[in-house]
Amino acid sequence: MTNFTFIMNSRLSRKMSTKKSKAVVKRLRHDRNAWRDDETAFVPTSHILRDFRLSKAMLDELVFPTNDKQRLVYSDNHKWIRASYGHSVNIRLPKIGIPVRSGENLTFFVHGMKARDIESVLRYGLDRNRCPYVDFTDCPNYVRAGAEVLVHIDVRRFLNAGFRLYNIGPHVFATEFTVPPEFISDIEYLVL
Repeated sequence: MTNFTFIMNSRLSRKMSTKKSKAVVKRLRHDRNAWRDDETAFVPTSHILRDFRLSKAMLDELVFPTNDKQRLVYSDNHKWIRASYGHSVNIRLPKIGIPVRSGENLTFFVHGMKARDIESVLRYGLDRNRCPYVDFTDCPNYVRAGAEVLVHIDVRRFLNAGFRLYNIGPHVFATEFTVPPEFISDIEYLVL
């Protein structure tokens, strides 16, 4: 009975799991003072366990959630951890992503954003705006929370023009280039 009690107490409640997950992800995406590898944005797992007072089992629940939105990833040996996407800290996409060679299977390919920025995007394209890359998704469930507009990209033309694109997480892609307006195939307003 003691082992069962220990297991139940070590599990995070759903509310606590969401709160901790958001805090950990925020640190890994945006904390410029966190000790990290500058090219891959990996942080020692021991730092996260200590700073957030988590057990390894609790952190595993955050890294391997029951839904398919994997916001955190471990290194192969689990000694390092990073956010899957959404970084504002410098990161080298070739170090963390898998190059996309062809956009044939990417029929839905969008960047979610606020409606107030659409005029600038139509004029100048999607740029990195204080971020190391522009991110996209191929799945409606992965569109950025609070997005009011979906900017659809002709990914095949983008790749054929010589731009590089990387798969950096489940349903998440990124490029370090500005996406010129001629590669925007459609604008879809989610909020009027």
